[in-house]
Amino acid sequence: MKKTKKQTYHNKEYYQELYDDELQRLERQWKLSIPKLTNKEWLAIFPEARPNLEVRLKEMKKEYKTLISEIEKDLKDLYEKDIKDDFSRWFCEEIIRTWKGEALNEMSKKIVGLRLLLSPEKKVVNSITNSMVEQAKQYPFENLIQVKNNFALCPFHNDKRPSFHIKDNKGRCFGCGWHGDTIQFLMDKEDLSFREAIEYLT
Repeated sequence: MKKTKKQTYHNKEYYQELYDDELQRLERQWKLSIPKLTNKEWLAIFPEARPNLEVRLKEMKKEYKTLISEIEKDLKDLYEKDIKDDFSRWFCEEIIRTWKGEALNEMSKKIVGLRLLLSPEKKVVNSITNSMVEQAKQYPFENLIQVKNNFALCPFHNDKRPSFHIKDNKGRCFGCGWHGDTIQFLMDKEDLSFREAIEYLT
């Protein structure tokens, strides 16, 4: 029996769907096979990147200081204008915070990340002790993220307004729900192991 053009078309369509499904399955399998390496592990594979990263870190530190000076100057100019209207003063402060404060916060996070990446591996002979864990928990959150009035922009989601609240040196985001201490913060933000986070914080 001779196949009609319609039957031939449907057969091609059917085999194309089978092919597409198999292709998607192979792609998923390939993605699962890709090793998930930390930034430090990538740097160990490509050590030639270290000098460039060190130069970039120095540049970012200079940019950070320059931006702080600009913010201080802007605030000084604002306060010297002697604005008596509270709303106008608040509005001007918000403009400075939005335009430059968020850029400063983002730069601060990148600097911390680069410092962690470039810090030499510490050879620990002894195991992690309870006192080291407690010391790491007391490491000031303010040294890991820019905080203003106990709030910061959350690094775990695209935070437009500060929703990351810090109290008793523990963080909680009212936007995405993340919560934890300084150890958990570093582990999640910088993709560090528990040991690596403790070593950095102590």
